[in-house]
Amino acid sequence: MVFDTNPSEVSESEGEESGETEQQRDEIHSRRIDGPDSFLNEPTELTEGVYLLEECTINPHLRELKAAQNPQWFKRGHEFHTPINTYLLVGEDEALLFDTSSPNVRNAITDGVREILEKEDVELSYLVLSHDEAAHVGNAYPISREAAMVHPDYQEDADDTYELQEELHSTLIARKPSRVAPEFHYFDDAELVEPGHTIDLGGGRVVEFIEPVWQDGAPTLWMYDHKDKGLYCVDSYGFPHCSGDCGKWADELEHRVSQDQMMEYNGRAFRYIPNCNPWKIIDQHNHLYDNYDIEHIFPAHGQPIREEIDRYRGLMDSMVERISRDGSLGTEYVSAEELTDISF
Repeated sequence: MVFDTNPSEVSESEGEESGETEQQRDEIHSRRIDGPDSFLNEPTELTEGVYLLEECTINPHLRELKAAQNPQWFKRGHEFHTPINTYLLVGEDEALLFDTSSPNVRNAITDGVREILEKEDVELSYLVLSHDEAAHVGNAYPISREAAMVHPDYQEDADDTYELQEELHSTLIARKPSRVAPEFHYFDDAELVEPGHTIDLGGGRVVEFIEPVWQDGAPTLWMYDHKDKGLYCVDSYGFPHCSGDCGKWADELEHRVSQDQMMEYNGRAFRYIPNCNPWKIIDQHNHLYDNYDIEHIFPAHGQPIREEIDRYRGLMDSMVERISRDGSLGTEYVSAEELTDISF
């Protein structure tokens, strides 16, 4: 598995200006891609014992749209990335994995988790499935069992092959009650929990499962780490970024994250908001902060946040008001045929 935290720019003319040949660009592309239009960045230790494994999906459709609109945060000539984040939390006694990324990075995520566990000399005891979308639970089976599926070159006519891995003895965690798509049949093996359930990983790292403010399908499970005061908020607080910004904290980006940037993801993820009472959502959001001291925010589809927590909190509230007033963002600029190839 080879990681690349600074993906090359994709334009042919831009590649020529940088001195790259077509063959060199192809080699870079082949090194970083673990699946179609998707790659896994090098694992990043965000705080002591908390690791980010960030998958980035490349979206050429939105890249072209942003290039035309030219918002401040978008870097011309760069790729448009929607991140899919997996977090590995290591305690003194045990480790917990929060979500598993998409099947596109199946081998990379399995190897990445194993490398961190070997480095920390700890076993993966818990695998938390926040909800039943493929981008979140797509690798639960190979990580929690002993087999990882490999799709050679992702060719349609290629036979599926299996590579045996060292067994990871982990307990699957999902929300109760669990109404899950039938293809995710391994949820039947999960320990079903309710908000308020806690797990002690040792060394002061106690995680608590909490009620989500923003649901992304039923059931959705959020998590709070009492040691780092970290909120694992699944699909909320998400935003895209440009190539070159992968694996960074939000405060390390060139421009401050704006409401427009957050709308690019949240405006598409939470299309039900116009049908809801926005003030009840905001009240529930306030209730969350009244009950938990939040110093870190770890979204599934955005860069981790450690500064300006109150500002991001306000951005999410104003985003709710905006979607309620103006409606959610659509995909009218993408054909139905093209839409099948896009991951949001």
